This record gives sequence, C-alpha cells and structure tokens, in this order.
Amino acid sequence: MYRIAHACDEKIIFYLDPAGNKFVASGGSLAWRLNNPGLVHRSGWFSRDQDSIGHFGHYAIFPNPEKGRAALAKWLHTKKYFKGS
Repeated sequence: MYRIAHACDEKIIFYLDPAGNKFVASGGSLAWRLNNPGLVHRSGWFSRDQDSIGHFGHYAIFPNPEKGRAALAKWLHTKKYFKGS
C-alpha cells in the first residue's frame, strides 16, 4: 500500500510506498491513475476519513483500488446521494 501520492500532471501520478520505492501511474483513465473508480471529490473531512493520500484537482487519490472502491460505496451512502434519485 502506498503512503503518499503526488500528481505531476493530468497524465502522471507518482506513488511512494513506506520503503521509499516509487511507482508511476501513467496511461489508462484518470480514475485508474488515482485509484478512485468513482472520482470521489477531495472534500476535506470525507477523503481524509477514507485514507486519501493526496489529491489531483478536485479528486482524491487513494492508496489502492480497494480503498477507492470503499470510499465510493461510502460516498454514495451519504445523505446527499443516498436520498437522491
């Protein structure tokens, strides 16, 4: 699992693991590069509560796809979205 992420630009995201090893996510969709399948926004309290490790613009970056899917599920069950149409 990665501990921090940095967006170089829209096409490249750098991830660092606890040992300092670097992983570069390039190509693919923005959702894939951010480990954020629902493009969950980086609202202060919510994304930090869901273990966000960075952000790109308005979107949160998650340490792995599982955390991103869990954040999406929780986001869809917030009052704003769960009671919507």
